[in-house]
Amino acid sequence: MKDAFNAAASTLVAAAVLLTGGAAFAAGGGGAGGGGGGGGKLQIATRGLFVVDQPRLGEANITGYLIAQLAGGGGTPADTVVTLNGVRLVPMPGTVAGYFIVDPAGPQPALGPDGFLHLVASSVSANNTRQLNLPCSQPVVETTDPVAGTSLQVTTQLNVSWSPAFPQNVALVTNGSFMDPPQIMLAGYDPSTGQPVGGSTNLLFLDQTLTNVTVPVTHTTAPLGYILELKYPGTYVLDGNSGGVCGRVIRKLFTN
Repeated sequence: MKDAFNAAASTLVAAAVLLTGGAAFAAGGGGAGGGGGGGGKLQIATRGLFVVDQPRLGEANITGYLIAQLAGGGGTPADTVVTLNGVRLVPMPGTVAGYFIVDPAGPQPALGPDGFLHLVASSVSANNTRQLNLPCSQPVVETTDPVAGTSLQVTTQLNVSWSPAFPQNVALVTNGSFMDPPQIMLAGYDPSTGQPVGGSTNLLFLDQTLTNVTVPVTHTTAPLGYILELKYPGTYVLDGNSGGVCGRVIRKLFTN
C-alpha cells in the first residue's frame, strides 16, 4: 500500500511539474487517449477549465488555460494543435509557447452530451497525439438570501447555500499545486458594460466540504449593482503524466 501511494505521489509531482512549465517527466508510454507519459511524448495539464453559465461580454464560455508540452523537457513543438471538444484553442496571450485558451472571439466549444471536456493535443513534427478526457459534474443548485435580482443596499451580508456538495478530491490534490480551491466572489457590477468594477470586491476561498457561506457586502455606488460568482473544481483526473479538472462558474446578479 505504501509503495502504491508513493507511486501515485510521484506521478502527481510529475503532473505538477508540467503545470509549472517544467515538463520533466519520467520515461514511459503514452499516446492518444492513453495513460502513461514521458519519453518525449506530448502531455496535457490544466489547473482548471471552467464552464461558465453566464459568460460576460467578450468572455469565453469555458475559461482557464491548459499546457501542452513534450515530456522530458522537450518544450512545445511549433506545430502543436490543441482542441477542446473539436474546437481549436489559441495560444494564451502574454505567455510562453505551450499555454492554450479558448478564443473569446472565436467559435465556442460546447459541453457534449456525455458531460466531458475532450482535450486533444497533436504535433506532426513530433509524430504524437495525446488525449485527456475531463468529466464535468452537474452544476450545483445555488440559493441566496436576499434572492438574486433584489437590492443589497440595506444589507451587510449575503447568505449563500448550494446543493449538492462540491465534488470531493483527495488531500494530495487539494493541498498540492494541481488545482485552485472553490471560491466565491461578490463584486460591484456595471450592467451597462457587463463587467465587474473594483472597489467593492469580497473574495472568499472555500473548503470543499462546505455547503453554505456568508459573504460580506461592501456597498457600491449607484447606479451599479453586484455580481456573485461561485467557482469550484470537479473531480481531478490523473491520466499517466497528464491531468486536470473541469469546473463550474455560477453567477447571479443583484441591484444596488
